Amino acid sequence: PFGPDLDDVLKLEPALAWRRRELERIAAELGPSIGVVTLSAFPLLGVPGCTAPAAEPSPDGEVSKSLLCPDEATSPHPRYQTFTANYRKRKGCKVGAFIPREGVRDEERLNPQRIAELPFELAR
Repeated sequence: PFGPDLDDVLKLEPALAWRRRELERIAAELGPSIGVVTLSAFPLLGVPGCTAPAAEPSPDGEVSKSLLCPDEATSPHPRYQTFTANYRKRKGCKVGAFIPREGVRDEERLNPQRIAELPFELAR
């Protein structure tokens, strides 16, 4: 919904504030036991122990087949799991989303050579 101009970027904070107010209004209507939590990022997503209870990635599993992130760290909703599995079947590959993380030693960081060694094909 936002463009590349500075004016568009300046609309972001008011849009997020409006969204927060709407969520708080809806939560208040649902009752006092409902709270709103805002997360701007998932800093531990894909890091060992990122789920509670702890779960390991399952490259041979049925849903994402991720080498890095356990299925339990993503949505448990059957619709999402079906979407992920169907994406792999339709594209013939897994989703390739590699985000560099700061603080990772060079020998552990994914580089083009390491990515080429991973046991799946990326969609082109």
